[in-house]
Amino acid sequence: MLLRQAERMNSVQKSIIRQIFEAAQGKAINLGLGEIQFETPELLKKRASEVALNENCRYTENAGMKEFREQIANYYHNEIKPDGVCVTCGAAEAIHSCFTAYVNPGDEVMLADPTFLAYEASIKLNKGVPVFYRLDPDKEFSLDKEDFAAKISSSTKIVVICNPSNPLSKCFTLEELKYMVDICSEKNIMIISDEIYRELTFIPRQPSILELYDNSIAISGLSKAYCMTGWRIGWTASKISQYIKPIVVAHQYQSTCAPYISQKIGITALSEAGMATIDEIKAQLQKNYDFIVNYFSTKMAHVKYLKPDAVPYLFIKVDQDDTKLAAELAYKGVIVIPGSAFGANGKGWIRISYALDIDLLEKGLAFLATSL
Repeated sequence: MLLRQAERMNSVQKSIIRQIFEAAQGKAINLGLGEIQFETPELLKKRASEVALNENCRYTENAGMKEFREQIANYYHNEIKPDGVCVTCGAAEAIHSCFTAYVNPGDEVMLADPTFLAYEASIKLNKGVPVFYRLDPDKEFSLDKEDFAAKISSSTKIVVICNPSNPLSKCFTLEELKYMVDICSEKNIMIISDEIYRELTFIPRQPSILELYDNSIAISGLSKAYCMTGWRIGWTASKISQYIKPIVVAHQYQSTCAPYISQKIGITALSEAGMATIDEIKAQLQKNYDFIVNYFSTKMAHVKYLKPDAVPYLFIKVDQDDTKLAAELAYKGVIVIPGSAFGANGKGWIRISYALDIDLLEKGLAFLATSL
C-alpha cells in the first residue's frame, strides 16, 4: 500500500502556470512564465566568474552575508538595519518563510483578487485561511475600499500586497496604499509587501512599504530587474528587526542559506554600477512594450488590455473562457496564462509576458491574434 501524502497537500496542487507550461507542445513560444528572457548583465556575469575562480563558495550565515545585508539596508536608504534582513533563495522562498514564521492554523491572511497564486498555496500549507479583497475589473482593477474594509475580521493577521502587481503590472496609488496602512495600523495588522517588480515601472518608482508603515515586511530580490531568476536570490526586510528572527529560523530549515556566489553578485548588483544595468534592461523592455502596443493598435485593435504601470506583463481581456483559450494556445505552441489562475476577478482575461526576443514575441502574438 502506498503511503498517503500529508493532508496539508490535499488543499494545493501544482500551479496552473506550471501545468500549462508542461502541457505546451514542443518548443512552445513562452508568453506565460514570469521570467524576463534576456541575458543577465555582463557586469554580473563577470563578477560571478571572478568569484567562482578565486573564492571558496561555501555556507554563509543563515541570514546572509553581512556585507550583502548592509547593501540591502542601503538600498532602502537605511530605513532598516542589516539585522532586519534575511537573504533567501529567491522571493518565492521569502514568501514561504514569512508565512511559515507567522501563520498559525486559522489565521486569516488577506490577498488581492487577482494576485500571484503562490501566496494562497503557501498560506494553506501553513493551515492559514486566505481571504480575498477585491480589485475591481470594471475600474481598471483599482482597490475596492469598501470590500477591503469589510473583509477585515478579528482573525485577520496579515494583509499581503503585490506592488507592482503580478499579474496586472499595475501599481497601487499612494492614496490606496495609505488607506490600507491606516486600517492595518488601527487593527494592528501586519502588511507583507511583495516588491519584486519595484524597479521595473514606467511611472516613478513606488515607495516601499517600509517607508509607509513600520509594522511591515518587504519582500524583494534580483530575479526580475537583473534577469537573474536562476540565481535564486531574494530577501525579506523589516524596520522591526525582531520580525526577521523567526523568518531566519524558517529559512534555515528550508535551505540553510542563499547561494554564496549569488550573494556576492548581489553586492555588485546593488552597487551604483550594478543599479545602472537595470536601465539597460528597462530600455529593452520599453522597446518590446512599444512593439506590442503598435501590434495591438494595427492588428488587434478590437482587443482591450489593461494599461500597465510596470513591466513585463500585459493583462488582456478575452471574450471567451480564459482557461480553455490558454489550453488551446498551449496545444498550438504558445503559452499564455488564464486570468482566473490569479483569482475570480481575473476570469475572462489572460496574462502574457512580452519580455522575450521580439521575433518570438511577434510569432506568439500572431497565434494569439487568430484566437481573439
